[in-house]
Amino acid sequence: MAAEEITIPCGKYDWLWAQHARGNNKDLLVIMIHGFPGDSKSYANVFGDLSDTLEKIGLDSVRFDMRGCGQSDKGATFFSIRTAAEDSILGAVGSAPAALAAAFFIAAS
Repeated sequence: MAAEEITIPCGKYDWLWAQHARGNNKDLLVIMIHGFPGDSKSYANVFGDLSDTLEKIGLDSVRFDMRGCGQSDKGATFFSIRTAAEDSILGAVGSAPAALAAAFFIAAS
């Protein structure tokens, strides 16, 4: 199944772009968070390749672009440590299924 592109609201007017790859195991979600500067396709698209591999073995994963990065809303001037922290939480909560048992985070800098 192809990864689904989603948007996650953050604040009144902003949103995060994300890709959610759905595997068969609905108890675990792998959340991939990029560093700065960068986006979800940085590092020779390692998160995209990892997402494909996780989906093949049945695991859900999500990778997203923080505000001011990649395909998310706003320009790079809106990126800060504060918004990165907020976006990391929003990206995880906004993409997680309601019955999620556990989440595993992968971050890159």
